[in-house]
Amino acid sequence: MGIQKKKYIALVLIFICMPIFLSASYAALDSKDLYRISGSNDSNIDESIFVYALQSVGFKELLGSGFDIAVIDIDDCSLDLSQLIEFQSKDRVLLSYLSIGEAEDYRSYWTDGWRAGNPDFIYEENLLWPGNYKVKYWHYDWQKIIYSQLDKIIENGFGGAYLDIVDAYKYFEDIGVSDAAAMMIDFVVGLSEYSKSINSDFLIIPQNAEILLDDPVYFDAIDGIGKEELYFVEGKKQSDRNIELSSYYLDKVKRAGKDVFIISYVTEAKSIKEVINNAKENNYYYFIAKRELDSIDCLSKNI
Repeated sequence: MGIQKKKYIALVLIFICMPIFLSASYAALDSKDLYRISGSNDSNIDESIFVYALQSVGFKELLGSGFDIAVIDIDDCSLDLSQLIEFQSKDRVLLSYLSIGEAEDYRSYWTDGWRAGNPDFIYEENLLWPGNYKVKYWHYDWQKIIYSQLDKIIENGFGGAYLDIVDAYKYFEDIGVSDAAAMMIDFVVGLSEYSKSINSDFLIIPQNAEILLDDPVYFDAIDGIGKEELYFVEGKKQSDRNIELSSYYLDKVKRAGKDVFIISYVTEAKSIKEVINNAKENNYYYFIAKRELDSIDCLSKNI
């Protein structure tokens, strides 16, 4: 069943709550061509848009946004349980971001002195994101941390979890871990089964790694999928082959009555319009933003 059909749950994808600061408009965008989706009037909100923001999300800002779906970060947001309940009582869903394939040194679970190899599940630092570390996600101690984080998300009243770095399995496959994909599948399926044993309506939305959808147990365990850079990567058009391959899996998700969430980091008005048109044509939710994900605003072509 698609998220939109679960009317009693509010769909705001919450990327484990880092502060969300409203950003200034893109310098690369012409203000006459674009409008800020600020959510001041529900009637002006494109229902295809969801929020994906990881820094400084305030309750009043979020409540007044008019969006049904958003992604924020539980570890850094200031929302209390009563505010989460109030938000989700308005036919909205709130999900929390949860990175399961990398450890982050600003998280509450991080201990001074941790480094690559200590503890054993920390493999090496991600040089593209300093402070983020590749982890042996199949390791018992790491999974214990993630289950504890999931408990916190559930106890704080979120409607689901948005799982990031699921595609970490590819990194380990490339260095010779032959069963890396199978171990990631087992990890995600376990998180889904555990969370749904507590709340049968709890949503599990993995990001990327769509090839894992070939596994029927994994496919049944998830409630939708997020996909970054489906149409553009680093501002350039994705290859037709990559678009076709990813779309095959995303369409499979849609046909099963589950939802697809597209995240694009484009800045050119023409590219933004193309993303929106493609997303709407395929009935995908979409969010277009800077890679910092530091605002609930979505920049969209004024059609």
